[in-house]
Amino acid sequence: MTPAKLRKLEVDQLSLLKMQQSIDFNDYRTRLDGTFHMNTPRLVTREPNWIVGYEYKTNLNDNQHYAEIPGFYHDFGMEQKFMAIPERTRPDMAYGVACHFEEDGAFSFIVGEESSGASQVLEPGFTSIEIPGGLYAEFTVEGSGQDIRKMIYGSWLPQSNYERREGPDFEVTDVWKSTLEQLDMNIYIPLK
Repeated sequence: MTPAKLRKLEVDQLSLLKMQQSIDFNDYRTRLDGTFHMNTPRLVTREPNWIVGYEYKTNLNDNQHYAEIPGFYHDFGMEQKFMAIPERTRPDMAYGVACHFEEDGAFSFIVGEESSGASQVLEPGFTSIEIPGGLYAEFTVEGSGQDIRKMIYGSWLPQSNYERREGPDFEVTDVWKSTLEQLDMNIYIPLK
């Protein structure tokens, strides 16, 4: 449930809510056959940049997005959608940007690349988004594409001295150094 939806509930409805169980990361590590590893993030200040990419729709409900996002990258690459991006400045880096969240859990996931042509007319299905500059926690993904966002939001962020600020979180993958089995990816969470 999104925070906005929770705030709209009546007081007597709050007692009926089932709170999410806390995540047992030792259990999570065991289910991944002991291969789970998350590095301590680096704190980096990023300049704003424009991403142009293809916009896919998914949903947080029932963890639908975890199943669908790998397919978005596959579609983007196999259909060579990157070729429709004007003025590509870093064709070796693929971005995945989670944005446009709605109260029902729906959101957009944009797969694209950096571009200096954000204001140009784009082909149908494509969009541009500015990644705001500022402070970010940069997490490095090692090994396969296990989802570390559960650990970031469930463990690291609540225990850090930071809060998540407005803006999309995103991932950047070096497409030349990555394989399906071994990703070269960083995940960025905006902080204040």
